[in-house]
Amino acid sequence: MIYNKELGYVFVAIPKTGTRSMYKILMEKYGAIEYADHWHIIPEEMKDFYKFTIVRNPYDRFVSLWWSTSQRPLYEGAGGNFRKMAGGNDMKSILSWMIKSKKDNKINKESIFGHQLLLTQSTYLNETNFDVILETETLNEDFSTRVKLFDFYDCLDDINSTKITNKVNGPARVKNPFYYIRDKEALDMINYYYAEDFNSLPQYDKVEVIP
Repeated sequence: MIYNKELGYVFVAIPKTGTRSMYKILMEKYGAIEYADHWHIIPEEMKDFYKFTIVRNPYDRFVSLWWSTSQRPLYEGAGGNFRKMAGGNDMKSILSWMIKSKKDNKINKESIFGHQLLLTQSTYLNETNFDVILETETLNEDFSTRVKLFDFYDCLDDINSTKITNKVNGPARVKNPFYYIRDKEALDMINYYYAEDFNSLPQYDKVEVIP
């Protein structure tokens, strides 16, 4: 979460929604200060500020999470190394562990080992009455036309799609999530885990059959 008291705005960053681009422009161009990364509860003194966030297609968001935590050979960062906790780095191993963690109530807002990444978008949306909810897929346009806050607007950088840049780690991730979601069981698991998001975000269609 970042904010600017003089301009009276606060931006809540939901993990894996392309928020780094927003952080960059707000901090460089519009004087934002970081409160706490991916913090979700707006302090009392900011309750009347202009509040906005970003959401993302749940399928794309899951693939981004899976890729960034489980598919980079040299990456041991986000999520405290999900591969070890899940017992594998394939999609269904990660999903099975996520679902079990959710059923065991291990995913919560005060998590200390990366579970913030596993919170649904609806968890964040239910905490705050946002003035504007932007969408990752149309972020440049949304920011310039819907955020009625600044006197001028700079185009956001290209949204970070968890690109991999060196030869050891291999190529960048393909943007179409269904390039990776090819198993009906995995699809059903995603639909189950993110059911609340599909209800909260009707602009994103739930898929029952793999395209």
